[in-house]
Amino acid sequence: MKGQRLPWDRPIALLALIVGVFALVAAILASRGDTPNKPAATTIASQCAPPSLYLARGYPDPCLTPGQIRTSDPAVICQRGYATRVRRELTSAEWSLRRADVIRRYGLDRNPGEIDHLLPLSGGGANDEENLWPESAPQFKDKDAAEASLHAGICKPGVTVAKVQQLQQAFLNQWRG
Repeated sequence: MKGQRLPWDRPIALLALIVGVFALVAAILASRGDTPNKPAATTIASQCAPPSLYLARGYPDPCLTPGQIRTSDPAVICQRGYATRVRRELTSAEWSLRRADVIRRYGLDRNPGEIDHLLPLSGGGANDEENLWPESAPQFKDKDAAEASLHAGICKPGVTVAKVQQLQQAFLNQWRG
């Protein structure tokens, strides 16, 4: 390298190199959302109202209970006794703890009715806390009718996994706060 000048041997080239490095770092930070003086990306949790407002309207808090799909396979969901088998995967003690956790997460002192699955087990829903919410008595009938309709739609002859996914998403969108 004898006789060859390196970029840092020339002040203008050195300055251009430094500016380029800073620009690269700024671009990387911007793509991650970590740029200085820029508010952090809004999380879904910061978009939700207090859980009591959703419950008063008859819906779960979408931040606490976004819904959880266990399966979208109609051959699995439509098996006789499927929902009962999934429900029984947790012991009575585990269900008691799960119910207490849901009530606590919602900031309640007691259960206002029942701890319900947002996406029902008979519609491919999971037992996860993200699929459980404290449902009060007035909503039982409407939601139970919608759940029966969802299951009937899933179990029609010829229904595909893709169609089940559409039905599940439509149900979740209908019942989310």
